Amino acid sequence: MLPEIRIIRYNNARFEEGCIYPFSILKRIEVSENEAYYVLLDPKGYKILLPAEVYAHYGFEAGAEILCRIDKINCSGQVFLEPLHPVYTENETYAFEINRRWIEETEVNEKQHFIELTDVNKMPYSLKVSEGDYEAYSSASLINCRVERIKKAKLHLQAVHKTESDLTFIPGNYYTLKVKNLASEFYNLTDTNGNTHQLESKWYDHYNIKEGDMIRCKFLYYSENGSLVLEPENPIYREGELYEFPIRYIQKMEYADGSSDATAIADDVFGEEAHLKLPSGWVDQIAGKTKLTARLDRLRKSRVHGTVIF
Repeated sequence: MLPEIRIIRYNNARFEEGCIYPFSILKRIEVSENEAYYVLLDPKGYKILLPAEVYAHYGFEAGAEILCRIDKINCSGQVFLEPLHPVYTENETYAFEINRRWIEETEVNEKQHFIELTDVNKMPYSLKVSEGDYEAYSSASLINCRVERIKKAKLHLQAVHKTESDLTFIPGNYYTLKVKNLASEFYNLTDTNGNTHQLESKWYDHYNIKEGDMIRCKFLYYSENGSLVLEPENPIYREGELYEFPIRYIQKMEYADGSSDATAIADDVFGEEAHLKLPSGWVDQIAGKTKLTARLDRLRKSRVHGTVIF
């Protein structure tokens, strides 16, 4: 007997996350006064929508062909596109104009330093910097920044240091941070240089993190304002290891081109939802099973994402 299977059908073709595909812009449609979309045609002739206002400064017009990265395919099979920026490329360095500088005080009376920049389209960006960088750029009109990431047309920037070895944090690496205190919605963490970083607390209540704890965190990427996006080490699970998970149900995504994907929605040891990708041929392998063995691929906001191993 198979577990419960819930089917979601999509009117677009199946894509690979992280890959770049060409799309044709058919037209722009106005859904309401404040909501508009570009209707795109994918390489197999299926339609998909792209929010128009987010990319208003990209200069899109009906009839044009654009390249889009498949930024994310969520657990329900919904596809999120990220059109390639007409000017900026990820991991490249550019000069940005400095508009202003300011200091903010947090609710725990700590100072945070910011520089506001503008790009070639006069779009403003607030960049969180160290006190040293703040002083270093006190009289400068330009700052060199690397584009770490582009998401929803927003540039995620990081001020460029003289050499790569000057960078305190490298994406993908783990660092030990001290839990300084718990603010209303964040854990305030300090690194070995005394800099403060924030971790959104609502995702990690079951981790039992306490003030004064030393926790290992994986640095994922820089946020839009230059802050670190961190993922604390799970108390139980480790990436690359195999674990057993009780099955809740199977979620199957069926696409217009006839292809399909399936994800097992399961329970982790905390009773939280785990998403486990099923390989091809899963139907014959899963009959009669109440638990699945999966390799843990990644953790994001404490949620387990893995691949089932038969």
